[in-house]
Amino acid sequence: MRYGVQVKFDLCRLLKFAAFLFSIFNALNFIHKSTNLPHFSRKTRTAKIMTPNLQDRPTIE
Repeated sequence: MRYGVQVKFDLCRLLKFAAFLFSIFNALNFIHKSTNLPHFSRKTRTAKIMTPNLQDRPTIE
């Protein structure tokens, strides 16, 4: 019986730890989305805007 209680206790600790890690991951993901992604999207927008222009210039000329 003690072993079963110990296993249940370990499972509870593992689930709590997993939930803790998941919440940390969600928080980091939210921070990453709120801070880094606008900068990345600006970079990709400028890259997307510049590459079509570079591709269009030879065709126009």
